[in-house]
Amino acid sequence: MDQQTSIARTSITEAAEHFELPLSTLRFWEHEGLLSSHRRANQRCYDVEQLYRIAVVKRWRDTALFGIDQIRELLTAGRDATTWHRVITGAIEAVDGRIRRLEDARDYLRHLRDCSHQGDSDCPGFRATVSLPRTRT
Repeated sequence: MDQQTSIARTSITEAAEHFELPLSTLRFWEHEGLLSSHRRANQRCYDVEQLYRIAVVKRWRDTALFGIDQIRELLTAGRDATTWHRVITGAIEAVDGRIRRLEDARDYLRHLRDCSHQGDSDCPGFRATVSLPRTRT
């Protein structure tokens, strides 16, 4: 039996173990329309194309931080360049936003670590970053 034949009959359990995913994740992805399985002896199994799809969905979830809706949109868009570009550009903007928030968090934590006021609201450095509502006199 060659590798192509053995892969074409990969059970859900084998796929989950190989890709280090819970069985529930593969079932959920199938329920959401991201995957499709075949039945063998009443057990889900995946052909080669679906195994590659599992790899792509996992990579998009882990690396690109795509949500299920974004992944579904990309998978159903096929080769529609407009949809592809819009979704990818939106994801890049979201990652850039996360990077900015993480940099802000790192800077604030460094300030807390080094500040002699130890997070006290009397800290001039903290006060300089806070906008307060105008008070009525």
